[in-house]
Amino acid sequence: MPIIERPHRDALRMGIDIYIDTMREFIVGAIDKSNHVTLPVENQIYHDLENLHRDRYWQQLSKNDRCVTSAIDIADFKRLVAKNWFLIFDNLIDGNQATVINLLDRITDGRNQAFHFTKSDLDWLFVSNRLGDITGMMRRIGAKEEERAVVDINRRLMSGPAAPLHLCDFSLDRYVGLLASRRRTRHAHAHGSTESSVDAQLNGHICTKPYNALTFSRIRPIDPTYHPCDVPLG
Repeated sequence: MPIIERPHRDALRMGIDIYIDTMREFIVGAIDKSNHVTLPVENQIYHDLENLHRDRYWQQLSKNDRCVTSAIDIADFKRLVAKNWFLIFDNLIDGNQATVINLLDRITDGRNQAFHFTKSDLDWLFVSNRLGDITGMMRRIGAKEEERAVVDINRRLMSGPAAPLHLCDFSLDRYVGLLASRRRTRHAHAHGSTESSVDAQLNGHICTKPYNALTFSRIRPIDPTYHPCDVPLG
């Protein structure tokens, strides 16, 4: 049975992965550093989550060596930001609460569309709009490098039907490098070690996402120290 190409969906998945990885660190870091929080950050997040999400969160903590950034899910972002808006996030996110919450909702909807099975590809305009939402959220939290990476994905998507093939040569490497760098940081933080001491453990496990072989003709291993936004967009 031939593999069905879904380049629009794959592009949105790339953007969503950058968004989830960045927002996890931003939200957990903001709560952890806040003077208004007296509990350990893992307990504070458990307290702030809705009852339906608490069990899943606690299970993920156990599976991820108590690494909080790996335990929260995209569905938790809205609740954590809204719950702590006036004490924490009002001063950290550009925009008012209603605008930000609406943006988080639209991106979460994009995630649901991108990761649920469909026979056909996602609508081009829907994908471009959701990538634009992610770009906007990265800008609001000051994540300039991640913003540039998502802008690049959207730009390639907008350039025409052949654009997804180019992602393998440019954006995908930049994207994987970005996630690899953040993965090393989380791993080092969770285990109390330096980033360099875990490079050997993580190298070789970076390019593991099962991207469509026809959409991305090759996924080559890269140096985990490679910075994804060193290359100008041009």
